Amino acid sequence: MKPPWDGGNLVVTRLMGVFKASVPLFIDVTGKKLVEETIHTHHGAADAIEAHNPTAAHDAMYLHLAYNRNMIVEGTQTKGI
Repeated sequence: MKPPWDGGNLVVTRLMGVFKASVPLFIDVTGKKLVEETIHTHHGAADAIEAHNPTAAHDAMYLHLAYNRNMIVEGTQTKGI
């Protein structure tokens, strides 16, 4: 039985360990600033997938990753990491 987040995507399946290990670190480094943005952009990506709109799904995740990268850089600079 596939996990509910899988969707048959082997990339997602293989990356789940990385996601699970990195989320606590991101939360610590960014002071939980990414929580609301993450929920919002993941809903946008899921809605785009449901609407069969790969461009919108790509754009939502691209913006999410770029925002995360910027927040992580800011957090590491603030904390002197």
